[in-house]
Amino acid sequence: MIKQYVNLPEDEDQNFGRRVNLEVETAQVSAEDVVRAEWWVEPDGDQNQDQKYLSRFARASLSRSITRNRDDKFTNRLSLPHVGGEKYIVKCSKPDDRENFVALETIETWRKLYYTVHYMNDECRSFFNDLKTRFEDVYKESFIELEKVAESATLVDEEHTVSSNSLNHLYRSNPVLADRPFHLRLVILNNIYEAENNTYIVNSGDADRQLMMLAADTIFLTTDNGLVPGRPIRSVHARSREDRQWINITRHVEVIGDSEIKIPLFESSRINALLLDNHEIQVRVRTRERDEYLGHSIGNFCCLRINESGTPEQRKITVLQTLTHEVGHGCQQVVRRERIYDASGGASGWENNPMWHTDNFGGQGPHCATNAAKQASSDTTSGQVFAWAAGTLCTMFFQDDEHVDSGGGFCDQCKPRLTRVNLGEREMRRQGWGNY
Repeated sequence: MIKQYVNLPEDEDQNFGRRVNLEVETAQVSAEDVVRAEWWVEPDGDQNQDQKYLSRFARASLSRSITRNRDDKFTNRLSLPHVGGEKYIVKCSKPDDRENFVALETIETWRKLYYTVHYMNDECRSFFNDLKTRFEDVYKESFIELEKVAESATLVDEEHTVSSNSLNHLYRSNPVLADRPFHLRLVILNNIYEAENNTYIVNSGDADRQLMMLAADTIFLTTDNGLVPGRPIRSVHARSREDRQWINITRHVEVIGDSEIKIPLFESSRINALLLDNHEIQVRVRTRERDEYLGHSIGNFCCLRINESGTPEQRKITVLQTLTHEVGHGCQQVVRRERIYDASGGASGWENNPMWHTDNFGGQGPHCATNAAKQASSDTTSGQVFAWAAGTLCTMFFQDDEHVDSGGGFCDQCKPRLTRVNLGEREMRRQGWGNY
């Protein structure tokens, strides 16, 4: 059986492209003096895709149904659909003698994508290598073959990486990826975050979870998130509760942990005088903090962190889910609707995906709600968010959840759509796969 990679530019020697050149010797059909041959194409077994998702131009077809003898050979060309997992067999015979046919080798449609890995350190490298086969197998189920081309260490190894579209400072586009727009750049790093500004108002007499008094003149503040490396403190001001004027005490403040700040009020002579006069002090702390997340993808770039919680195997499950999820976005998941066609291949309308949702019900971008239900939320514009209801969640669920498929697999709604998605050059460039 021939594996034909229908999304790639035509290369007959490597079985790339949607068009396949066919050849039959006249002696295989009948006597060498036969003048014409009849051709037809048939599905070899059950088809994965309902033909309603394929236009007449996307369906399997032959250039000609009758061909003439040229140098004791009959030649033809087969056009294949862009979908994966379809098997076809081409047959050839003398005209009106289909019972005595020659069957050519069965052709199965596949799609191929390449990827290059950049790893931040040996732990990141081994982490990915342990997941490589599982990652590739998820996509094989939808007839997408992922081929690793190269790997290299990132230019820096940092505990926390601030987010950008493509994290170019980690590799500076080296190497330049060949075979674009079919080549994914994958970065495995320790941790990734978006910097966010927070503000805290605390009082010297407060006693809550965020602070404790070492003495009457010192405050320890615990921030909501980890602090950004480098310059985590934007400013710190203090004043008497009875006063309106703030006093800048930033230079006296000390960061003593990943999310802990020491504020020695007594080191400011003006604030210390107020303390000695039994004034309650109000402190305003403005910080830069790490809003950490699992990873992201944009076009042909994808990154993910290994800094997850749990046992080593639990961490790998989370990273695998992130990997299949983000690459899924790069492969145009999750679709809102699909064009459908009538029996002759003419456009006949649209089919909506009932599991599709976007930001208004959680997450950023298109996601899948299989086995989830809406519940009240103050974090979305709709006032509702999808949450696990029963069964297994799809890898395209909008957030990390213990009920997401442990193998990073696609649900029964998304897997068929991934199998029939068009990964050809035009569509991949529209997704930004030529950018990085």
